Amino acid sequence: MPKYRGRVDCYLNPTSDSQSARSRASGEAFVNIIQHISSSMTDLGIEMIASNYGTGSTGWNFHDEAGATGLNAFACFRFHSASLGKFDCLLYSVTGSGVNTTSPVRIDGYTDSNYYGGGRNLGIAFAVHPSGSTMTSTTGPWNGTVDSMGPGAADVANPLWQISGSYGAFFPRNNDLLGSYSGSRGNLMGVLGDGELPMRLHTIVSEDSLTIISDGSNNGDCKIVHFGSYIPRSGSTPVPQSPYFLISNGYDSNAPLQFYTSTYPDDYGANENTWNGGVAHPNLMSGSKFATLVGVGVNQTIGYNSFINSGSFEKFPIWIGMYEATDIGILGLAKHISYGVGMVNYSVSELSSSAAFGRMTQSEVKFLVPWQGDAPNTSPTIRTGRTFSFNT
Repeated sequence: MPKYRGRVDCYLNPTSDSQSARSRASGEAFVNIIQHISSSMTDLGIEMIASNYGTGSTGWNFHDEAGATGLNAFACFRFHSASLGKFDCLLYSVTGSGVNTTSPVRIDGYTDSNYYGGGRNLGIAFAVHPSGSTMTSTTGPWNGTVDSMGPGAADVANPLWQISGSYGAFFPRNNDLLGSYSGSRGNLMGVLGDGELPMRLHTIVSEDSLTIISDGSNNGDCKIVHFGSYIPRSGSTPVPQSPYFLISNGYDSNAPLQFYTSTYPDDYGANENTWNGGVAHPNLMSGSKFATLVGVGVNQTIGYNSFINSGSFEKFPIWIGMYEATDIGILGLAKHISYGVGMVNYSVSELSSSAAFGRMTQSEVKFLVPWQGDAPNTSPTIRTGRTFSFNT
């Protein structure tokens, strides 16, 4: 039974600081996400294996608090209790007036000197080894130093991730063995949307998934970043060694999901406005490939069912596929996420404990994610939002 912990409705709109407001909001988003995952570690079997508070900092705090997170702060988490194998997640933030020119890290393909503005100040990446069963602090995907001497002072390495023999998959796809950034494996996916303020931020984490949704300008259009597992199909050959995928719509004015034959590639990593992600090949000697989604062919007229529960919107499954060169096929059923058609954006279904995210056009597809409590974007305007925890 999955357990979910959410820190949602974080309202980001800093009004005064020496740095630009958008850069500062990105830093506040980083702090929110780090604080939330950190507070979920005991419940969900997550460990922070490496961290750096940033230049001159002593903690994971907001810019107007003691121990404010500094320039080039990062945290790498290992999801030990993930049901289909362990994985690593790196979050990296650039705020302030300087850059780390020795770092292999890029965000959306941009070099250090171009991080500022929009959502490029905050990046995310993931890595897996076969099943994760052999991961230790020195044998897992993370290639940097670790927190064995205490938190807050670890460093990244080049390449950012290491392989296990000839095996490993890295996300987004452009970090992979044959990706454009295979040398450094250091290109991170931008987390936030257009960066316009005010912004709402929602983070939902489980034992084997992480979903981050941002609404730049607080106008109802959402950027979605989701990494999670899928349930491999019966008869899969080979049995997927680490069945995980990453998807993002890239920009909050894009539709929340796209389906076959569209893909989640962005192999060049140089445009934060495009769909991005990847899916692990069943044989991790082949790394990660372009991901595609497969769904039931529906529209608004059949998205609502008057015969079920005295009338309710349908919750449709999402199948995860691979679509790159000759590697084509449906691999399995996505856990944790689904989609619907015809419901109002930000609506909540208590029957399915889910909320709908996308664009404001009601007839469009919506991304459905586990949820509890008030509807999104309705909580008081505080930067730490509210939290929930529930089992489905």
